[in-house]
Amino acid sequence: MEMLFFVLAVAVTNNTNNTEVSNIINSFKSIKYDKDRDIGPMEAAFFSIDIKNSSFKLFFRSNEIFHFTENGEEPSDVNVPSYVINQVLVDPVNPNLNLVVNNIINSSIEKGFKVISRKQTSINKINGYDCFQEVINGESEGVETRIIFTAINDGRRAVVITGSAKENFKENIKKFNEITSSLKFN
Repeated sequence: MEMLFFVLAVAVTNNTNNTEVSNIINSFKSIKYDKDRDIGPMEAAFFSIDIKNSSFKLFFRSNEIFHFTENGEEPSDVNVPSYVINQVLVDPVNPNLNLVVNNIINSSIEKGFKVISRKQTSINKINGYDCFQEVINGESEGVETRIIFTAINDGRRAVVITGSAKENFKENIKKFNEITSSLKFN
């Protein structure tokens, strides 16, 4: 498989002084990078999580969404638990995390998820960051589903984490919380 790597560098100046423009061009020409450095799939993340002891591994990433599944394998069964992290820049900088979670739940309802019950957890801080967490019992495609929504904010950015399981609820929620509790903003 051939990998493509590129960098875009842009300079904006109002100065038309040829010396300054020449210096900018020369500084671009002096950029070097380590061709042997592995660029991991989490490189674009503004957070880090510890999954080394978890059975959940990165399945795919798309834009700012990081989707984890058991062993990082493509889910072949609708009952496979999944763990999704969505990183977002927030405006205002300190959003109402409850509202953020409600918006995601409402979006899930619009896509056919049926909410049976909702329960806010007592967790309001993770690693010193403000958070809001809610567990939803519901039904997805006729199957009992439990989803834990966690929104974490560092004052500039937010991470919204969704852990979804259709069986072994207690065990899977525990696994989701173990990963979530290791989250740190970079």
